[in-house]
Amino acid sequence: SDLNMKFTYPLKEVLFKAYSLDVSRCLQEFPFKVKGAVSGHGNFEVNGRKIEKGNARFDVNSLEVDNLTFGILDLKSANFGNGEISVSVKKRNLLNIEINLSGRDVDVISTGILRFNSRDFSNSYVNLNFKLKVKKQPFNGKTFNFKLKGRLMEFL
Repeated sequence: SDLNMKFTYPLKEVLFKAYSLDVSRCLQEFPFKVKGAVSGHGNFEVNGRKIEKGNARFDVNSLEVDNLTFGILDLKSANFGNGEISVSVKKRNLLNIEINLSGRDVDVISTGILRFNSRDFSNSYVNLNFKLKVKKQPFNGKTFNFKLKGRLMEFL
């Protein structure tokens, strides 16, 4: 795995490229276990503490989730497979997020926003709509729709 980042000084632009990052090391604070790899690239223009412009794309590979519980949805282990996550700046510090994953056990489509808090990232506000199609028993073929809405710190 490898992560390359470039910054201008004073901070005006952030560029990055990531190769085969271990998702389990990046998402250790989640209430469920996540395995897989992510690669991607991005370019963001910054003005002071504000993200002004930019976008990023992440390719997700072999995503596995263990002990995922949400309402009646309880999956001990599920293969979410491969897909992509796209992030684009809609306006200052407001990021659009799109997630598309397809795996042996679950397909995921999600859209929404993240309002970036530069002073405390964990206090950033997220509003994502999820559609999960579960392909394994006992939910074979069922679709679950839910929202993840609130401060990031509330979910970790």
